[in-house]
Amino acid sequence: SKIGMWHEAARSMDAATRVELRYMNERLALPFETWNYAHNRNYLCYIQEQLGMASASLQGAIDLLAAPREPKRGKGPEYGTSEQGMAAQIRALIKFERWDDILEPGTIQWRDGEDDKLPRAFVETLAYIGQGKTVDACARLAELKELVRAKVEESKGGATSLLPPGADLFKIELNAAEGLLCAAEGNLLDATRFLTEAAALEKKQRDVDQYVNDPPDAAWPINRLLGDVYLGAGEHRLAIEAYERALKQERNDAFSL
Repeated sequence: SKIGMWHEAARSMDAATRVELRYMNERLALPFETWNYAHNRNYLCYIQEQLGMASASLQGAIDLLAAPREPKRGKGPEYGTSEQGMAAQIRALIKFERWDDILEPGTIQWRDGEDDKLPRAFVETLAYIGQGKTVDACARLAELKELVRAKVEESKGGATSLLPPGADLFKIELNAAEGLLCAAEGNLLDATRFLTEAAALEKKQRDVDQYVNDPPDAAWPINRLLGDVYLGAGEHRLAIEAYERALKQERNDAFSL
């Protein structure tokens, strides 16, 4: 997958998940007792996304979310099948622009409490932008800004359950959302400014090995979004340059190609 051989990666990761399922069946083990299964299934979902297999990737996420959970953990955060399933579901819904599904109550099983507030605000901001509802997107973006401000303060000395430590990740998501909203409103100058800043922060994370890439949580490299905005504005040369940068970060990515 790191070198963009998606068909070969799909066969390998499908075999891996079958090994995990056999292992669990033979030992009467449950998914939360073997972390490899959730990790590999999420990774297979990502590879299926890269092959354009929207239904298969979303079904994999649903399977992970439906798996039994560790009773001792109760309803608290856990980096197991439920977390991997939610990550896979959100990534696919964004990548395939299922905006109506994202905003349909119950599609994403958001949890009560603080952990999901920021990712939910980010995802729903994108969905309103995708639907062309810029007024609703502006309102949700304002909430996202306040949540990011609080998280930046919190992240100076720690981490969150869904997201890796460091303020850059929060800024990347905020700049991406604000850039896409500016593009939807026809403000190309600010759109490209916000997205360029987000792409620079993302590159910084990649350069120091802080970018989640096993599999990615993000639906796309920011440079791909920048290419989309340039393409929509008819700036073809700049779009190609952005897509080429994205392809160095996610090799043989069909969306950028």
